[in-house]
Amino acid sequence: HKIVREALRGKLKEMGFFQIQKSVWIHSFPCESQLTLLKEFFGFRDQQFLCFELKSLPRFVERNAQSFFHVRE
Repeated sequence: HKIVREALRGKLKEMGFFQIQKSVWIHSFPCESQLTLLKEFFGFRDQQFLCFELKSLPRFVERNAQSFFHVRE
């Protein structure tokens, strides 16, 4: 499973995701359909691969994400 997880992490980085925790990634745009394809391709079950749309982030995460995505306040 380690190789699959590493491949998934590499793909998320390639797609422009920002890692905020070991297994938590964010993106600045909706991309649920692309994530569904990745989940199916890598064979993850629903309980192993969750996708959420957030309207806000904790302030410390928001600052780091804004810097990563080059967003100005």
